[in-house]
Amino acid sequence: MIDWKRVYQDVDRMDAKAFASAFTEEGKMTFGNMPTLVGRTAVEQGTVGFYKTIKGLHHEFVGTWEHGDTVVHEFRTTYHRLDGKSVTIPAVTIFRLQGSKIRDGRVFYDPSPIYA
Repeated sequence: MIDWKRVYQDVDRMDAKAFASAFTEEGKMTFGNMPTLVGRTAVEQGTVGFYKTIKGLHHEFVGTWEHGDTVVHEFRTTYHRLDGKSVTIPAVTIFRLQGSKIRDGRVFYDPSPIYA
């Protein structure tokens, strides 16, 4: 079983390596309408690239649902922008698991307020 609290703590600490370690070696991650990152290394590198565009972030869980190998998280994420402002965005993440690792993750959100 995946410790989701730890996974999101890793994200909120902006620790891309720790976040990527939750994925299978060939795991996939799609953020919004961005191209899918394929493989643990690509997930780590893509996450590092995103972190360079913000000062920080924090997830607040609204709900979690599990069915078979699928976990859905609804949350509000507050992003701390490079200009010093903060914006909170609602989002849903769907994770499909392979054992105790993520094989496919998808974040559904509109990131445009982060860069507005």
